[in-house]
Amino acid sequence: MDRVEYRLYDQYQFALEKIKELPEIPGSKFVYAHLFITHSPFVYQTDGSIRKSFEDSTEAYRDQIIYSNDNCLR
Repeated sequence: MDRVEYRLYDQYQFALEKIKELPEIPGSKFVYAHLFITHSPFVYQTDGSIRKSFEDSTEAYRDQIIYSNDNCLR
């Protein structure tokens, strides 16, 4: 596994966890988050696990979009 892709996977997981915690913080807030999760390299499988290979393919893109939609649009 390439270190760059693993680091991105870890960073994306951290960002998703922190964004999900925002509603618990008291008070009004304006949140603007631009995540690069839908850009290559594609590190996610549809279930959120890390890909075994990081090729830029239609399938890899689709899997990452499915995971992103399930976890970012809630």
